[in-house]
Amino acid sequence: MSWSSPVNSFSQGLKAYVTGVRWLKKHPRYLFYLSLPMALGVIFFIGALSLFATYDETILTLLSLTRTPEDPLWWDVLYYVLKGLLYVSSFILTILISFLMMNIVASPIYEVISWAVEKDLTGQEPEEVSWRVLLQVTVSEIKKTFFIILLSLGVLLIPGLNLLSTLMAVFLLAWDFFDYPLVRRGWTFSQRLGFVRGEFWTVLGLSVWMMIPFAQIITVPLAVAGATIINIEALQRQNKLTRRSDQPC
Repeated sequence: MSWSSPVNSFSQGLKAYVTGVRWLKKHPRYLFYLSLPMALGVIFFIGALSLFATYDETILTLLSLTRTPEDPLWWDVLYYVLKGLLYVSSFILTILISFLMMNIVASPIYEVISWAVEKDLTGQEPEEVSWRVLLQVTVSEIKKTFFIILLSLGVLLIPGLNLLSTLMAVFLLAWDFFDYPLVRRGWTFSQRLGFVRGEFWTVLGLSVWMMIPFAQIITVPLAVAGATIINIEALQRQNKLTRRSDQPC
């Protein structure tokens, strides 16, 4: 792999988000569908902020290090630095969980939009969006949400790594959308996890748009189109663009 590959892949993810938004503008019906996740995002976001404001001291008491009046000055300084990092990380985790809850509820809408984007890109009829498929997508979202929350908690509890909590949170949200075409094809969780590792820089580029402060309620739902685009392009490069019904038993 050349040194320029991560840069090119990252740039591809950045551009894919814009391409996805343009696709949605050309298909206003699907853009209208996203108004529901955006409304849910407002509700979950306000709820998350309220919960954090109510229980922030309790959360920090459970996570923070202890200190006593006899501790040296350097430890006092380090203690408050670590406490500040834990406070920020806990806040970010609270917001991440609120968006993940939104994505579970809105997953049938995202699946319909992802299906339409794939059909437009490939010119082929993807796997039919049946109630069985929508139920499978929802169940997959619930399982994936628990995995993301556990992973995020693990990072939160490791001093130093929690500095990366914001970047990791938006990457995991982008992966959440990137996953839809693979769920449609019946890929296992381990297969999907391996696939996203190979597309890490592209997904990371897409996720940057979700870091814009106070705009995530809008930018997060819009990512479904761009995430589908980079997924389909990756499947095409690897000659894996087959439907579930086309795969050998």
